[in-house]
Amino acid sequence: MESRSNPRVLLRLVGLLAPYRWRLTLAALALLLASGSVLLLGQGLRLMIDQGFMAADSNALSRALGVMLSVVAVLALASALRYYLVTWIGERLAADLRRRVFDHLLTLEPGFFESAQAPSQAAGEIVSRLTADTSVLQSLFGSSVSLALRNLLMLIGAVVLMLITQPWLSAIVLLGIPATVLPILWFGRRVRRLSRHSQDRVAEL
Repeated sequence: MESRSNPRVLLRLVGLLAPYRWRLTLAALALLLASGSVLLLGQGLRLMIDQGFMAADSNALSRALGVMLSVVAVLALASALRYYLVTWIGERLAADLRRRVFDHLLTLEPGFFESAQAPSQAAGEIVSRLTADTSVLQSLFGSSVSLALRNLLMLIGAVVLMLITQPWLSAIVLLGIPATVLPILWFGRRVRRLSRHSQDRVAEL
């Protein structure tokens, strides 16, 4: 089966997410809070070393340690809330999508499933799309998107803090990013092709 990927097709799923907009908003806030907490850990550790150990001030060390523990607690709660919400939304999205596809299949004529002139309408492929593809979308919206946004926010925040702390050293580190990202992009395209081929083989069984 020949198919061309079109990322804009995913925009059609926005309508399915509309009933869960409040949970999405809460998940986004938890994501921002968790990402900010991770970035604050480094600053808290710096304060604990500079104002506590280096200055030999037990009171400052206690305050810095208390701040660190508070940040860790906020990070744990925000991460748990984000994980619960995005997983719940991913499960509901997959269930709603499967129900809509199944309801649509029930309205089709029997000839649609028996057509030998249109391989893309074969029953095996329909079953594959109804199960495998929706599972991929569930994984995408239930974890991958959230993790990608979290890592992006952490990357931006870390780069800003690095540039503020030591611009020249940060510039040297940033020069190595293309050498890391380009192989990831190449392998990502290869994995997508293999995944599409695997789903097509499942549909042929």
